[in-house]
Amino acid sequence: MSLQVFNKEVDVAVIGLTNSGKSTFITSMIDRSKFGDTELLKKLCDNDGGLTKVTTFYALNECDSASVEKVDFHDDFVEENAKKTNEILRKLKIDVQDTANKEDEAIQIRTALDEFRKKLESDLAYTIQTINKKDADKIIRYIKIKVPATQWALELMSKYGFDTVVLRDTRGFLDDSMSSGKKSPNLADTGLDGIQACVFMNGRDSVFPNLARDMYGDFVKSIFESVPTFIIEQSGYLTRELEECGDDSLVKAYNDSMENPKIVKRNFTEIRKLLEHLGIVDKDGEATNQLIQANKRQLLLPEIVELKNKEKNYDSEEYKLYAVCQMEVLKRLLESLADFRELLKRIVGFFDDADRVADFQSKVLETFENLHFSDIVTDYLNGDRTNSVYVRPITNDFHMTSRLDDLIKKSLLGPRGGITAKTNGYYDYGHTGTFAVTAWKAFNEIIVDFDLVDKYTDLAELIVNSIEGKERKNKNVVNTYILEVKQCLKYVLQNSCTDTRATFSGYYFISRYKVVDSITKMKEQWKSYEPKYGVNAIDDVFLKKIEEIMTEEHLVNDVNLARVSQLYVAFRNVIEVFFSCVSNSHNYLGISNEVSV
Repeated sequence: MSLQVFNKEVDVAVIGLTNSGKSTFITSMIDRSKFGDTELLKKLCDNDGGLTKVTTFYALNECDSASVEKVDFHDDFVEENAKKTNEILRKLKIDVQDTANKEDEAIQIRTALDEFRKKLESDLAYTIQTINKKDADKIIRYIKIKVPATQWALELMSKYGFDTVVLRDTRGFLDDSMSSGKKSPNLADTGLDGIQACVFMNGRDSVFPNLARDMYGDFVKSIFESVPTFIIEQSGYLTRELEECGDDSLVKAYNDSMENPKIVKRNFTEIRKLLEHLGIVDKDGEATNQLIQANKRQLLLPEIVELKNKEKNYDSEEYKLYAVCQMEVLKRLLESLADFRELLKRIVGFFDDADRVADFQSKVLETFENLHFSDIVTDYLNGDRTNSVYVRPITNDFHMTSRLDDLIKKSLLGPRGGITAKTNGYYDYGHTGTFAVTAWKAFNEIIVDFDLVDKYTDLAELIVNSIEGKERKNKNVVNTYILEVKQCLKYVLQNSCTDTRATFSGYYFISRYKVVDSITKMKEQWKSYEPKYGVNAIDDVFLKKIEEIMTEEHLVNDVNLARVSQLYVAFRNVIEVFFSCVSNSHNYLGISNEVSV
């Protein structure tokens, strides 16, 4: 399935630290006169200590009242934790019948969940109460509520070609629950799967979590590389700059302030430290790579005392100031999304040509062979976390022979598709997880680093050759087009090829089912060698190309050539899968390498 470019509906994650003002930012775009019971809207903001319990998607559009549109459950948790699920449902006033039979228990829970879903979809007051209930998030992945947007917001949405803007008020990431160390974040649980933009919020009273860079750095960094990301901070200094402005001059004063280096310098100090710790910016506050630089924006909102009050006066001058600035933020957000949508459409056009896709994929494979594969084999050989560049996680039971043998001879996933299960502290499917993480890290590096424009790499040169006429000699045009291709490829990697249900020991990895398909196809290839080479072909047959690479790298005496050949082909199949997500014009290139025994 090729890349699907978003059109009239767009999903924006709103993440941030506790007390950063996420819920206030979102609900300020809701038309209170149409929402219904305004006390319910108030309760949406009155979460405990600023921490939303259940991830909530607010679908802003033109409607007459608020209603629950969708409820999504954590099916994995429900299946694996029947007793706890029953306890939570009963606390939420849902009746569950007791039974000793496991099959009957599963049926009873599913029946109770259906009742729970119907109650949530039909009773908004009950839904809002549930959103702030302890433990509700264990069984509810998210609740999507359709809400009436303000007239101001609707006009901006119409201007930039959007019917619906879904703002995801996330939980479990960069908030208090993260410091509890219960589990690593994943895209689905944090509401970050399938997004087209991200708003990263910070307030003066926000509490910065103590994040481990090696576990969370890549997670956050990849979001900044994949989609337009807005860092938004509440600023008392901005409030003082704007509070004397008249209504007619407020918008201009806000926009001028955003261009004023003195104002910017007085803000973002603490958030910059966190981003530096996570490898997103350097010590000078500059983006650490070109993709982050292209996607990162910084904006301010006025810090308003009124918003901290239990009873808010939405007619106050302070709130009006906040609302005007907030709409300017929304304007810039939607403008960026409209530009991003057009960018993706342009690059989809670039990849519509079957020959170009094949050429580009071949160059990616060459890049992988020349710059990454031997390093991966070395990482597998050493089993040293300190020196490993690609291969993660390296655990106490890590051994190259067992990891590669297990890819061939053991189950790749659990009976219900699990990949992170452990026995006695060791991963049951460490062979699959390690391969999937390694494939993701290598492919991510190829995307991020192929644009050495001054001395063209083969990948960049392919893009340059597609530019027609005199523009090919215009360095700015060349740089822009190469960057746009990178942005598109990174977006595909993040939204179409990255597993959303888990991270593996804190690392992103290629979707488990894409990995299983790639490894299975590799096994089938070796099965096809049996008529010529016998039943032991799986252990004896290797690719001559791999023998040449290993000889050149002085590794040939240290490795099992059959297993390393199989590893190579499995990686090659992952590249095939990736390009099938990029373009409808992709055709499987196949393996033409000579084999030997």
